[in-house]
Amino acid sequence: MKNEGVIGKSAEDYLESMIILKEKNGYIRSIDIATFLGVTNHCY
Repeated sequence: MKNEGVIGKSAEDYLESMIILKEKNGYIRSIDIATFLGVTNHCY
């Protein structure tokens, strides 16, 4: 496989946000990750 061991930019951003939030808050919630990344849920 050509890209083995390589992660995409969005995956890298997701993992980095988890590290930052864990260090800042002591815990990680999915809603906090979404807010940190500027992702919204438009499913009503």
